[in-house]
Parts: sequence; structure tokens; C-alpha cells
Amino acid sequence: MEVLASRLMRIRRVVTAARMVLKLRMCMAARGTAFRPAAVAMSQESRRCFGQLADSLATALDHVVDRGRIAESRLDTGGQMTGVGVSLTKSRWIQPRLLLPLAAAVLLTAWVQRQSLPAFFSSPDDLVHLQQAAGLRPTLPSPFRFLSQVMYFRMMYALVGLDPAPYHVLSLLVHLVNVGLLFSFLRSCRASILVSWLASSLFGSFPLFFPVLASAVGMNDELALAFTIVSLMLIRLESGWAILAAGAAFLAAILCKESVVSLPLVALAMRLPDHFSAARRLTLIGMGVVFAAALLAVPPQGLSPYAVQLGPNVFHNLMTYAAWSVNLVRPIPDLVSSFDPAAWHVGVWVYGLILASWIALRDRGLIQLGAAWWVVGLLPVLILEFQTYRHYLYPALPGLAVIAATGMSSLAGSLVRLTGSRKNPGNGSNRAPEWGVVAILVACSLAYAARASSLITQRIQARVPGTELALDPIVRRQEVARNALASLAQSLNTRSGARIAVFSPEGTGRVFGARSGRQYAGPAATRGAYSLLEASLDGDGAVRLFFPSIDSIAFIGKWTPRYADYDLFLASQDGRLLHAGPGPEGHVTLGRFLLEQGWYTQTRDYLAVVLERYPEEANIRLLYASAVFKLGDRARAVEELDRIVRTSPDTDAGRAAAIILRAATTDSVGHGPK
Repeated sequence: MEVLASRLMRIRRVVTAARMVLKLRMCMAARGTAFRPAAVAMSQESRRCFGQLADSLATALDHVVDRGRIAESRLDTGGQMTGVGVSLTKSRWIQPRLLLPLAAAVLLTAWVQRQSLPAFFSSPDDLVHLQQAAGLRPTLPSPFRFLSQVMYFRMMYALVGLDPAPYHVLSLLVHLVNVGLLFSFLRSCRASILVSWLASSLFGSFPLFFPVLASAVGMNDELALAFTIVSLMLIRLESGWAILAAGAAFLAAILCKESVVSLPLVALAMRLPDHFSAARRLTLIGMGVVFAAALLAVPPQGLSPYAVQLGPNVFHNLMTYAAWSVNLVRPIPDLVSSFDPAAWHVGVWVYGLILASWIALRDRGLIQLGAAWWVVGLLPVLILEFQTYRHYLYPALPGLAVIAATGMSSLAGSLVRLTGSRKNPGNGSNRAPEWGVVAILVACSLAYAARASSLITQRIQARVPGTELALDPIVRRQEVARNALASLAQSLNTRSGARIAVFSPEGTGRVFGARSGRQYAGPAATRGAYSLLEASLDGDGAVRLFFPSIDSIAFIGKWTPRYADYDLFLASQDGRLLHAGPGPEGHVTLGRFLLEQGWYTQTRDYLAVVLERYPEEANIRLLYASAVFKLGDRARAVEELDRIVRTSPDTDAGRAAAIILRAATTDSVGHGPK
């Protein structure tokens, strides 16, 4: 290709020189300058015809040379496309020589996001949709997310039941498919192999996608993006059926999640076939407009908390998402699901670099495509007043990845050419610079993947100070739900109609700030607090889902006689449940554990109510006496011990009470027989 182009350029230079000689002779003739006698005189008509022929030949050669350069740039893995628009290529989206970089992007993504596979179901979204699939909760009659929430969960529940592993494996596989689709789409837009590979790798390895992949409900975002990319690829095909197929694909996308309604606007930054180009764009854009209007006119049930407002929240959301996208320092930048008013300190630099890239780099077509994708991908969620979630980045991040990949590729090429020209000023080979660019971009991609994997690990392992609770709210609810359900599975029998009460004594809970993670104390600490265990289990929903034999479950902070027939469990901080059992024996076990924890006030209040239901239980009364003695009420403790000795002298509790009474002058009281 280089030899052919050089020969065409030499022919072009010859024709251009001949045209210049002709013009020079015409000028000299007009001034009356005589040529040598050997020169051949030409008429004005022959001169005009020769000039037109030379102009036509030069124009044709210009076109051939330009086509040759375009073909050469398609084959050059390190080359970049120039021009304002992104035009159509008729070559196949996936060619054999593209399999290696595509496989590299997929494998790198799989390695980074592997940590999502051991996760449990997320609460409450995963558990709610699983209950709907199992018929335990009604499904709202709405087309919104019908494919990804209704049909998907029903299919998975019928095939694999309640094992979370297949859900996460399939979620990761769909994410890998999206990596491949992005790679193919960029190649169809005539991006170089390196840019396509780097952009898809950056997108796939993004660390904030861990919560998306670790939740079964994350399939919403993944399927919506997959169908949208397919629709954008289909409208580039020249056949008429492709328009209908693109419309069907985008309809499937918006039935998975409505956050992609504005992504068809990306087509405005794409150069499509001239045949029905307007229809290709308007098909997808029109569907998005109609669906967005329906969403605003008749909001579906369950989306009422998503209030919208055109105010400062739009700016702060835009800056927050930009800051999250370039974060490589904090493992949980999205700790609080709201915009960060200070994010503009980072966001302005991100958007400034995007603008500088568009001005300075040659590849404006890809920069424009990436910028358009980023903005329209965020457009539906920028107006949300209170919700700023990491999964809203999923449909928009490919745009920022394209910009980053294009800029890094251009900078790497400039750096290699600069260093190469200094070392070998006379070397005209492009092979070494090409491999130099490859080496730099591969090193950058591997470094980014390693850092992303490290951030995900830190996110999972981060704990609330002084506790075993995960700092990340999503991981925390997953771990608490898994621990609670595992405890129930180990303790419960298979009898049907069982009723359980999960006891969390009042005053034993600890309140932590969602943003800082620090512990709060005092009466104001409980304001706005919630039960982590109850929220993680979606109330009684998760228990009824995993244990259909259980008739009912109650989360109580104070025991009353109405729970006399319930199987008692004591809730721990990390979700593990201590099985105390039913009846008086359960109360003895539970009271002894409360005393061992030093919760004397809670033990006294709890056992006082229990004794109203079981006044003749000596073991319960002995524990009650121990609690009141620890609280300093010596007279009441002696009174309770004396009653035990009088009413149950031949029991273990009676003998223990007698010994304690004889040693009443000491500072300790036994906890009764074990």
C-alpha cells in the first residue's frame, strides 16, 4: 500500500509540473515573448483542452491517493482516523485479526470483575424481584423494565432457583458481551484497533461497576446497553430491514431500563448511509422521545421517590459523575448515594481535558462521538434531585472511555515519534513507533486494571471502624442477609407453620453515620436510624422466600406474651442469629447471653416481662435476680433469691440461690446453673 501510494504521488507531481509549465508558457505568450524555433506552436484551443485534461487527471489522482491513505489507515493498528465525522465502513465488524485484541479486552475485564461472583443477593432490589418471581409478592402491571426484571427473574428462578452464583455469572457474561459490542461498534466507526481495544478495556475494568455486577438487578443496565449498541450498529447497515431491526433492538433496550432513552442521540454524531439516513436516526430518536414523554406523563408505580428538578442538582450531578469516573484513589467514592457539592473541583478538569482534546487532537470525530455518548447517556439522570447512583454510569461510560482511549493513543504516538526522531533521525520505518505505541497503551491498560482490581478489593474489605460491618452499604446488606439466612438454615427444623421472633433489645444497637462511618451516641442518634437486619432481609420477605415453611417472622425490640409460642433468636451486629429456642428454655438461654454481654438493664426489663408469663420458672427468676443485683438493687435481688429458695428448694436454681444468699455479703452474683 505504501509503494502504490508513493507511485501515485510521483505521477501526480509530474502532471502538476506539466500543468505549471503550460500556464507559464501561456503567460509568456501573452507578453509577446518568442519561443525558440524548435518549439512547437500550440493553438489557444489545444492549450485549453490540455489544461482541462491536466486538471481532471490531477483531481482523479488526488482522490485515488486519499482512498489509498484511508485504506492504509484501516490496516494500521496504531493509526488514527481524522475528520469531523465518523463515517461508515463496509468491512466486517469482527475480522480474524481482531480476535486477539478483543480476547485481551474480555479477559482483562473478567479478571478485574471476578470479585463480583461470590457475592450474595443485594437487598432490597434482588430480593423483591425474586419474591415476585416466586409468586410471594404481586408484580406491578407496567411495561417498564418488563424484560430485565419480570421475565429475566422468572426465567432464572425457574432454572436455577435461589443460588446467587448463576445470576452473577450470567451478569458478568453479559458485561463481557458489552465489552465486545463496544469494541465492534468502534471498529465499525473506523477507530483504530488500539483505540477500540483500549476503550473497551477501560469500560470493562471500571471499578464502580462492581456493585452493578454483584447485584442480580444490575442486569437492567447491562441488557439495556447491549440492545442499544446493537441498534446503533444496525442503523449503519445499508439494507432496509436494518432500520426495523434497529427499532426492535432499541425497543428491547428501553423495556430493560428507561435510562437509555436518550442514547439514540448518539446517531447525530455518526455518519450513516445516505439511503434513508434521516429515517435511520428518527426511528430510534422518535422511540426515545415517545417513551420519555410517557415516563414523565405517567410515572410507573415504585418510581415515585425519583423526584426531578432543573436546578443546581443538574450541575452537581454532572460534576459528581465525572469525578467518580476518573477516581483512582478512594475505593468507595459513592459511599452516599447523592451528589457531592465539592465534586466540581475535579469535574471541571475532566471537562476541560475533553475540550482540550477536541481542539488539539486530530481525531475530532471520535472525540465528538465520545463526548456525545457521555452527555446523552447521563441526560435522563442529571435532573434527578436526590438520587446519584453508580449504576447510572453504565450506559454513559463508553463515551468517556472512547475519549480517554483516543487521547492516550494520540499522546503515546506523539511521545514515540518524538523519542524515535531524536534517537534515529534518518530512520523512516514506522514499525518501531507502532510497537512503541502498543507497548505504552498495553502498560497503561494493565496498570489501570490492576488499580481497579485493588480498589474493588479495598471496597469489599473496608469495615466500619470498631465493627465487623462492611463500610460499603451494598456489601454490608449482602453480608448481613447472608449471615442471617445461614443462621436460620442451621437452626430451624423443617416443620411447617413455624413462627420466629428476632430479638434486638432496645438500647443495644449502635448507630453509624452513612457518610462518615463514625458512631453516634445519645438520644439524637436514633433519629432517622433503621434496623440493618430488617432492611437487609426486606422485612420478612427474604425469610419467606428462602424458608417457605416459616409461617411468620417478627423483628422485636421488646418481648411481650404474644410471642410466647415463637422460636426466639437474638440478633447480632453482623446479622448472625443466636438460636435460643421456644418456651421457658429459650428465655433462659437468651437471658444468660444478655447477662454475659453486660446488658444488665436490658436483661432486667426483658426478664421482668417474661416472669409475668412464667412466674414459677426458677431459672428465669435467678437470672432476673442477678441482673437487678448488678444494677445495685441489692434488696430486690435478695428478695427474689429468697423466693426461689422457698418455692423451688430441690432444683438446681434453688440450691444455687441458697448458696448465693449465704454469700450475699460478696460483690458478685452467679448466673445460675448451665
